[in-house]
Amino acid sequence: MSGYKHLLLISIFVLSTVCTWAQDVSSTLIKKEIKVGASSGVELNLYDLSAVVKPSSGNEVRIELEYIADGKEEELTKLKSLLESSVLRTSGGSNAIVDLTFQKYFDLEIMGMKWKKVTIKSDKKQKVNLKEFKIKRCEIWIPEKINVDLNAKYSKLDVTNNISGVLNLSLYDTKSNFKELAGDVMGDLKYSQLTLASAGKINLNLYECELTTKDSESLSLNAKYSQIRNEKTSSIDLNMYEGSFSCQSAEDVSVESKYAELNLGAIKKLDLKAYEGSCVFENAGNVHLSAKYLGLEAQKVGALQLYEAYENEIKIREIKSLTSKDGKYNEFTIGKLEQSLVHSGYEDEIDIESLSAQFQKIEIAGKYNEVNLRMTNPQTYLLSGKLQYPDLKIPEEKYRIREKIMDDSNLEFNYEYGNVNATSPKISVSGYEIALRLEH
Repeated sequence: MSGYKHLLLISIFVLSTVCTWAQDVSSTLIKKEIKVGASSGVELNLYDLSAVVKPSSGNEVRIELEYIADGKEEELTKLKSLLESSVLRTSGGSNAIVDLTFQKYFDLEIMGMKWKKVTIKSDKKQKVNLKEFKIKRCEIWIPEKINVDLNAKYSKLDVTNNISGVLNLSLYDTKSNFKELAGDVMGDLKYSQLTLASAGKINLNLYECELTTKDSESLSLNAKYSQIRNEKTSSIDLNMYEGSFSCQSAEDVSVESKYAELNLGAIKKLDLKAYEGSCVFENAGNVHLSAKYLGLEAQKVGALQLYEAYENEIKIREIKSLTSKDGKYNEFTIGKLEQSLVHSGYEDEIDIESLSAQFQKIEIAGKYNEVNLRMTNPQTYLLSGKLQYPDLKIPEEKYRIREKIMDDSNLEFNYEYGNVNATSPKISVSGYEIALRLEH
């Protein structure tokens, strides 16, 4: 007999044995219920199982656990007694504990694809020897007005009812899904997936997790290697390392990130400290930015203030005012500048495709900077400069020259476009080896 046929026969035998066992062994159902006080708490402890949480009709917590097991009759009796005494009990008077961690005490011996022996060594020093064990169904009922502590490993939890209390999480390799949460959410998650329809204040530590939220009062997150999606919140305080974060809208956003991808939608205020990553947003009111090796793209910005900028690529379709101080090796591509640009830097490149006719001031200073300005139907303005080794391409014939002092390496000039006065906007350029291209 070939090795393939031999393996196939063994597989068919194992599968048929498992199916026969599932058909021959009847299931056991454990039901238990306790009353809890108003605004009480429930502790849910899960290990390696799937459970569904449903709304109870009153102030009771109850559980239904259905399982199948095979073994000697006395062992099955011990198993049922062990589970009935441990799965649900009271704590602290009016609080409840749901303990579904018995599978962490399993000691399995496996032969091929089939368990040879299942031994449960409980924390109560009890020992149960079985041939087979499997959970078929686990359902839990809790009140809406209750605080929930969820401690889970290698599990899946689906909460189908709204909860108005506080949710405290400790999750490890667990997938959990919640509906409406009126209270706050806090806790620590590793290798887990968490979905929240809505919540109050969310304060979580995440490590290699997926978090999805729709609506929350605020987000405070420490995250590593995680993917976070949020639709709407008032404020965000995010510390992220190598992951992704998206938000459709927020009021006040504070982010410190490394190697992260940020997609922020529409926000009013952004304070961003970033190292090597990307940031994309639609609209923002005020932006404070300190960044290295960042790619930033935005559609519309009110005011952008950039500090400690090093080798960033910044693309903005429309902006009112931009201030950048003492940056190095940055690239700015601006579709339309409405009001002002104040810039000092080293080897920066600035390209402004359209400077509004109603602009207020442009101030450029530094070393080895390249600046391109394009204007359509410009208003009256002043153009002045004090440069060493200048590289200018401007429509000089369109100006009234008030001052022009030039030698082999230095140039100082004052030009007027139109009938200027004391309140006319100004464009000023100063520094070393500045390249200025100005087009009307």
